[in-house]
Amino acid sequence: MTRILNELAGADPRGLNIRAMALVLDANGNAIEHTGTARGVYRLVLPMCPDTARRLFAAISVDTSLPKKKRRLGIDDDIEDEVNTHDANEERLNPGRNLKTVSAQTYQNYKSALKWWHKHHDPDGKGKEGSVWPDAVEEQINQQIASYKRDVGIKKRRGVMSQKEGKSAFNFIGYTALCNYFNQ
Repeated sequence: MTRILNELAGADPRGLNIRAMALVLDANGNAIEHTGTARGVYRLVLPMCPDTARRLFAAISVDTSLPKKKRRLGIDDDIEDEVNTHDANEERLNPGRNLKTVSAQTYQNYKSALKWWHKHHDPDGKGKEGSVWPDAVEEQINQQIASYKRDVGIKKRRGVMSQKEGKSAFNFIGYTALCNYFNQ
């Protein structure tokens, strides 16, 4: 998450810079990293304000570097040719409309991780002070998650994202093969 925030260098149309709002910056404008075991994680301005949380989760919802790629042979994840016709206005309103992004559960896991990091207190090992998780941030992120779940449902119906998520149960043949192996 902090990597995504650090990469958001530009200001939005209202003149607000999400990077400056969410990350602790040094005098040169570079994000400051935590020390110790949390090295590589940028320091967040805590407690986080609702607008910052909303913008962070909006950035996560259109980041294509987050989804894991399929490792099985014969699966083609490229859908660029499939979705060439689109309304320019709808693309402006929802830039992640034709992009394969993280699953809804992963998106919700980002909320859990942010909430844990927000409350986590370890001044010695990580150089981090914990703070109270604001109710306004909780409401804002819950709205983002609900909206993202609808978007993922639409992407799945259109074929942009895979219908199936998670692990599959064994079918009968796989189960009998396992039983035969362990009986030998």
